[in-house]
Order: sequence, then structure tokens, then C-alpha cells
Amino acid sequence: MQRFIAPFTFSLCLASAAFAQGALPVQVAHLAGAQCSQQHAGWAYTCRWQHYDITADPPSRRCAQDGLYGNIQTDSPGLTLLDRPAGGKPVARLKNRQFVCVSADARQGNQEVQWYYVTAITVGSVAACRGRKLCGGPGDLPIESLVPGTGVSCHRDAKGNVVGDCASGWVRTEDLELFANGI
Repeated sequence: MQRFIAPFTFSLCLASAAFAQGALPVQVAHLAGAQCSQQHAGWAYTCRWQHYDITADPPSRRCAQDGLYGNIQTDSPGLTLLDRPAGGKPVARLKNRQFVCVSADARQGNQEVQWYYVTAITVGSVAACRGRKLCGGPGDLPIESLVPGTGVSCHRDAKGNVVGDCASGWVRTEDLELFANGI
């Protein structure tokens, strides 16, 4: 069974060309030397970058209503999202319990997942979360962007796609509490 994870992009990681034309999924588009394949349209991409195997959602599945979601879990005042797994540059800081969607994972060989690519979105943008404490706990939290954006706030467009300057980046697995079976 092909696995889907729910994703999105950050202004740092924009990609617009179709994969057939050689473009990479936004989660890995800025990783020099990343190579990806996709067995069927709409299925997750399988990518290789340095010593990581990365599974990334296609554009049609980024932060989908039935996607994979969770909360940031940290004991510190905030958690820094990185532009790449292990040793990346900071792109944003999220608060503890910030609601996020998950769009990619990275592992080394046959090991368990070590990194997740997440996007901070509003709790209310996911129909299954409206009015549920599980999704938001404290509600939507302030996000500190550490890179320049386009000035377009993060939101869902008319087609339900998450667009704009949404804080996205890589976090370690221990810094994320995944919701079982999505939401």
C-alpha cells in the first residue's frame, strides 16, 4: 500500500514545475543533489538525499483534510524548524503544542523515521479539527519566521490547498506528537 503524508511549502521551498519536467517536491527542492521518483501520479515521492531516504507527499496531498497531523512537543519556549534534516539552517520558531501537518519523513536506511517535514497551519483550516481540543490545545499560536516571506499570509485557497507564507521545515521525531490515524 502506498503511504501518504500531508504536506506544504514555505516561501523558501517553492517549486512550480511538474515533476515530469524534473522539478522536485517542495520538501526537498532546495536540497542540493536530492533525487526523487514517483511510481504513479498522486502517490508519494521516494527521494534520496545524502544518507537519507525521504518520503514526500505530492502537491495534491499537502496538508490534505485527511492527512497526517500533530503538535510540536518541546520543553523549551520554542522549537526551531530547519531547512534540512540534521544541521540545517533555521527557518521558523514554533511554540510548544503548535498544530502542524506532516508532509514528509526522513530516515537513514532501514531505521525508524528520524525527521518530519511539518507546516504550521491554523487549527480551523482542518474541518475535522474545528472545536476539538486534540488538535489545538491552546489554539493557534504565534509563529516567528526567520526568513523573508512574500507577504501573503498562510491560508487555504478555494481548492483547499495551503498557500502563502506558511512556516515549514524539518523537526526531529521526538519534537512531534503525531495524532494516531490522522485526526
